[in-house]
Amino acid sequence: MKNILLLVLILVSLISFSQNETENLTKTRLLKIYVNFNSYETETIDHYSTYSTIEEGNFITYGKISFALETIKKKKISHEFELMPFFISMNKSLETRYYYGSGNSISSGGEKVICLEAYGRYRINYCFSNYNKGFRPFIGLSTGLFYNQTFFRPQIATTFPSGITCFTVPVEVVSGFDVKLHDRLRLAFDIPINLNNIVFEYEYNDNPTYPEKLRSSKVLYGVFLPKAYNIKLGLCYSIN
Repeated sequence: MKNILLLVLILVSLISFSQNETENLTKTRLLKIYVNFNSYETETIDHYSTYSTIEEGNFITYGKISFALETIKKKKISHEFELMPFFISMNKSLETRYYYGSGNSISSGGEKVICLEAYGRYRINYCFSNYNKGFRPFIGLSTGLFYNQTFFRPQIATTFPSGITCFTVPVEVVSGFDVKLHDRLRLAFDIPINLNNIVFEYEYNDNPTYPEKLRSSKVLYGVFLPKAYNIKLGLCYSIN
């Protein structure tokens, strides 16, 4: 927590210093489209099992598209608003089947996994050079709201539908740069570093053998330095 406060104070000091400069630029707006590459680890506790079990997973995703608007008002300060509309993915896990001599088979496992994702993010940047330069490195502070809902739909009647809904508020330090390709066109490369997550999680299981109170759970928790990594490649277009 002390490290986060120190980074925030440093960034605020840089912003205050730049705002005291007398040289201003004409307001510039950039429309951006990002392609996101993500790597993250998950840890899920099975609240419904007789025994204490934890499922761990490693995931790599790529190709998620997000849109942003960056506004440059001062010489070295910019504000960026980013939005990823709903992203839907569907996977079917490995299905186990037993085959008999007659050629008939019976399924003993497998499930469909449907995932919905969306987020909105705000970022304030301190740029180390002016926008009209060919190379513009920056450092920024970012937060937002991330939504993730996952449905598990079993393929056999002996297991039951379940799901997890998460709302996450992250605190991130973002470093990166953009490069001028044309008078109005730039290429951006961003690396957000996730410092802390505040997570609200709702989980349910439609197993009718569970008491009503045990079919769902709600929890609010924080994760310091979560194992989540993100790289963003963007194409920027100046609209003025």
